[in-house]
Amino acid sequence: MSKHLFSQLHQKLDHIDLLHADIGTSPKEKDEQNGALYDSILQVVDQHTDRVSQEKQALHRQIATIKKEIASYKRLMGEYTGDTAEPKAPLRMILADMQRQQQITSKHYEKRLVNVQELYQQLQHYMEALEGFVNTELIMEKDIDVSLPAVTVLEEEIRRCENEYMSRTQRVDESVTKINQMWSLLGQSPENERDSILEQLYRETNPNEKLTLYNQVVSESALRYIGQRVTQLEETVQQREFRKQEIIQSLERLWERLRVDPQERSQFQQSVTGLTTLDMKQYEDELQKLMRLREERIGDFIMAAREELTSLWEKLYLSEDERRQFEPAFNDEYNEKSLELHENEISRLQLRLEDHKYLFERVERHMKLVEEVKQFEATTNDPSRLFGKGQRDPGRLLREEKFRKRISKEMPKIVQELEGALLEYKTTTGKAFCVYGVPYIETIHAKEPRHSSGSEEGPARTPRTPRTPRTPHRDIRLQRKPMTSPRTKSPSLRLAFRTPQPSRTRPLEDLEARRQQFRRPMSAQQLSSADSILHKVREGNIRKRQAQMAKRVRDSGSNGNSENVQDENRAPTSSALKVRKRMKRYPNGHRSPQLLSSDDDIALDMGIFDDGPELSDMSDHES
Repeated sequence: MSKHLFSQLHQKLDHIDLLHADIGTSPKEKDEQNGALYDSILQVVDQHTDRVSQEKQALHRQIATIKKEIASYKRLMGEYTGDTAEPKAPLRMILADMQRQQQITSKHYEKRLVNVQELYQQLQHYMEALEGFVNTELIMEKDIDVSLPAVTVLEEEIRRCENEYMSRTQRVDESVTKINQMWSLLGQSPENERDSILEQLYRETNPNEKLTLYNQVVSESALRYIGQRVTQLEETVQQREFRKQEIIQSLERLWERLRVDPQERSQFQQSVTGLTTLDMKQYEDELQKLMRLREERIGDFIMAAREELTSLWEKLYLSEDERRQFEPAFNDEYNEKSLELHENEISRLQLRLEDHKYLFERVERHMKLVEEVKQFEATTNDPSRLFGKGQRDPGRLLREEKFRKRISKEMPKIVQELEGALLEYKTTTGKAFCVYGVPYIETIHAKEPRHSSGSEEGPARTPRTPRTPRTPHRDIRLQRKPMTSPRTKSPSLRLAFRTPQPSRTRPLEDLEARRQQFRRPMSAQQLSSADSILHKVREGNIRKRQAQMAKRVRDSGSNGNSENVQDENRAPTSSALKVRKRMKRYPNGHRSPQLLSSDDDIALDMGIFDDGPELSDMSDHES
């Protein structure tokens, strides 16, 4: 393109030179015209160059703007935007590519922005209801961050607001229920617009309407008002209940003094059960009516109060001087002031009796025990109570002994408790506790020497008839019947000859085997005197069998001597050696049929069936 331009330009310039030559233009003029032409050409080229340069710069600016916008979208979406190298492609291609990226990125951003705006709307909704509780810094007007961390923070804030909203609605429900119940109890109605909203919320059942009402009463200012309203109504209820109890106590006292029919009292209490203004007025009217009746019968009331005072004086163990300290009880004035003084004194004494109830109970118990001891001593000092014909009582001595044991057990305990209570009373009041003017601690100590001497020497016992002297202890021993023959048989006859004599040695063999079987369980079990009754009875059974077998052996021994005389040419076999061999081979005590001949008489050992004592043996042993 440039060669063609230069060729055309060269031709045009040559043509211009020919024209100048034909015209005959002077060289100077020719140079001037050619210079002007060259300037014009350069100016046009410069203008075109400037225009192209401006277009290039515009493309650079557009690319930079789009790139910045894409980076901003990615930053708001939380994506990484690193520095990228400048592409080598033409600017218009780069611009087209950037525009496509811009469209894709903006679509992604707009999609996320919709979700974030929904979260903003929820926060704004909670902001209207919860006011300053919501973190408003999370709501942005421009350059809204739609990244995952930002969305997570918004969701956590919404969750926190939701929990607070639910907590406040629960508090509102509880408070609204209390307020409406107290309004019903007090007979009151809403006083302002907020109270009307609370009443409407209590009665509303539509969830949508209730949600609208909640938004008006869950704010901090509304909650403060609700709390103040609850406190105010609770104080009103408490005051009226306190006043009602005062009136009821006064009414009950007046009813008792005026002796009003119980049915009339119950009818009045059942007809007036609330705390409304009308109910309180009825209570006040009833009290005023009874007060007027009391004024008319003031003298009877004062006399009844004096009787009650006398009863309290007795319960408090007051002396005559202490009673005289209350002068209104001993004058002849019968007016409202005197009755009030009597009532105040009664209240004071009742309070004193209640405060020291533990002490008075111990004093009463001690007095009762002392009186019982006096009566018992007065009765036991009469010896004729046991010998009178019309007063015979076989269980009398047993009851007296039980009484002594009970007194010896209860009296020290009640004295110890009473001393502690008296010391506590003196510490708290600053004076000793008196019974009819005498310190009771002195009364207790005055009785202690007598009680202690009795405890050392023992309580007084009723005389008993002397027992007959016991017979001296005799050392009774069972005398064994003398045996007709010595225990140790003389071996001269039995061992003189070694001729086998199985008929004479079989009883001895059986006896030795049974003895070994009976001794072995006893040594293995190691029975002691502390074993159970079953082992003791079994041991007794074994001893009985041994005695029976010993008797049979003695009898058979006597028979064997006669046989020995008849046949002395046969010597006895060594039964002990045979039994030892048999036991060594069979340590458990079982007999083997191979060791016994068929000619031997096998006797059944009853010891193997001894699994326990017989019932008859147990009964004999226990008896």
